[in-house]
Amino acid sequence: MTATTITPTVANYIMTTISDISSTVTNTHSCFCDTVSTICTSVGLTPEPMESIWSVYPNPCSNLINIVSSSVEATDLSIYDINAKKIFQKSFMGNINISMEAFSSGLYFYEFKNKSGVVSKGKLMKN
Repeated sequence: MTATTITPTVANYIMTTISDISSTVTNTHSCFCDTVSTICTSVGLTPEPMESIWSVYPNPCSNLINIVSSSVEATDLSIYDINAKKIFQKSFMGNINISMEAFSSGLYFYEFKNKSGVVSKGKLMKN
């Protein structure tokens, strides 16, 4: 087993990691001791499947986007602004057209989810 000591700059604690499975957190004044389980995950977006269930066009768009879905399930669409604030949400089945007239020009992020847990994410540019 390899032990690594990391001293955070924000707090006065020492974290010792053993085999990346568990950690011991100890206050440098020896007043506190606890065992913490850690989970290692990758950071970032998960890759989308080779063929997405949903298509969004045109991209970039002006006032209208078309969404074509090959899913036979209800789909939840969420659109987020550049600050990750959800600004639009709609549930639909099949194909749909969304008016973008109320949106300012700029970059937006969209996310599709269906009841089976399939998720697809992408970027949308409005002129």
